[in-house]
Amino acid sequence: MGLPSMMTPIYWPWKRLVDVVHSYDAKIFAQLAHHGRQTTSLATGHATSGSFSHPCPLAKEMPKELNKQEIEDIVESFGEAARRAKEAGCDGVEIHGAHGYLLCNSCPHGPIRGLMNTEGPLMAG
Repeated sequence: MGLPSMMTPIYWPWKRLVDVVHSYDAKIFAQLAHHGRQTTSLATGHATSGSFSHPCPLAKEMPKELNKQEIEDIVESFGEAARRAKEAGCDGVEIHGAHGYLLCNSCPHGPIRGLMNTEGPLMAG
């Protein structure tokens, strides 16, 4: 289930894509993102999670608020995905932090700051 991803160890199809793009003397970047609450468990194959427990108006599914360990695991996963993108030959990575995804929702100055749990693990030092 889910979408093709650099977040999992099975990324060999990306190497083939990168090679084809490079054969045209073009560059290719991998976009890394965590959808946070703006997805559904049907799309990902697991429960949704986010920086706070408030459903996305689009997905309408109640996310589980991430704890500190889960946040650390996500940070590590972004690093692992960037490493996989480099190993696949990508010319760089872009971190998607907009449109209601996890990083956007984790910013205290973001568009939904009034809904955030400012005492939760994302705000603790």
